[in-house]
Amino acid sequence: VRVWSVICVRPFYLCFYRYSEIKMDTNVIRQDVKEVTDYSSQYGSYNSISYVALNVVGAPEVFPEYGDYAETFSARTYGPWWLRHSVSDRNFNTILPKERHVKSQDYVELQYEQEVRPVTVTIFETYNPGSVVRILAFDRLKNRWKELWVGKPTKGAEACAWPRPLPSEETFATRVLRLEFHHAHLDYHAQIDAVVLAGKPKQLESPDSECYEHTSATAIHPPPSCQQGTSPVSTAGFHSLPRELLTQIFGYLDLLSLCRLSGTCKLFWKVCYDRIFYQCLDLQPYWEKVNDNALEALQKRCTTLEKLNLSWCGAGGYLSAEAFVSFMELRGELLQCLCLSSCPFVDNECLKVV
Repeated sequence: VRVWSVICVRPFYLCFYRYSEIKMDTNVIRQDVKEVTDYSSQYGSYNSISYVALNVVGAPEVFPEYGDYAETFSARTYGPWWLRHSVSDRNFNTILPKERHVKSQDYVELQYEQEVRPVTVTIFETYNPGSVVRILAFDRLKNRWKELWVGKPTKGAEACAWPRPLPSEETFATRVLRLEFHHAHLDYHAQIDAVVLAGKPKQLESPDSECYEHTSATAIHPPPSCQQGTSPVSTAGFHSLPRELLTQIFGYLDLLSLCRLSGTCKLFWKVCYDRIFYQCLDLQPYWEKVNDNALEALQKRCTTLEKLNLSWCGAGGYLSAEAFVSFMELRGELLQCLCLSSCPFVDNECLKVV
């Protein structure tokens, strides 16, 4: 029996991995990728088999070897040069939620054979590991994406198969994962050989088995009043501050925090609706939350919109061409910069309105 010994890029973590006979709970189902359903970029061309996203389908072929292998998947860019010359990064200085360390640059969407309740996701990184910064799973029953894991970009010099353990056992079943990458810190292309999803068989779920924490149109456009049965947030001291100072303070918040804060009291609602926060609107970091209702709700705030980034939005039919056209007809007059990278809803009607 061949046993592969691998030193992981994470400090003080030694990972001994045997692909054919991994020791784990007998109830855990372990699956290789069946299909690549979407990706933002790949180093290989569309008619090639080298460095393309399809190479992550199936069991690992290169691992545990380390090096530049054409049988792996590699994104198109690496290093800071591409980031400095990216239109979206030059025009959008986005404040991210506190749990997000960096803005994702690329993604790949993977589909598996069977729906399971995810336990771990093992990514076989065979060259320049450490670019994976976020993992999401699609909940088919609730038609939403849920973040499973988030981390910082790292650097490593060995092949790595580090199982990303989830914070707690998930109660929903999934067969679709989405990996997001940040590779501006790397000296060369990162390469991935395979992605293994381990999970327990799905069970019957009731609609109330899990608190629905997905932030959609409600968070983007919440009511400016407190919920029934809760005490209003005290604004003592804030009323005495100049509006300009409040605007400057709130300017340190990310978009989701602004939307949530606007529903706490009337004062905060007025500040959070200040048009200065919506002159440059970057929705790419929130792609899984942007739908038709969210875009419609944002119309009221974007009266002086100059820059808009909708890259990655619309996956799974969340955002329609009709909603985009309606938004552009109402708020596109002053628009100077528009980013629509990897937007499946874009059609001829969208191009005409642009």
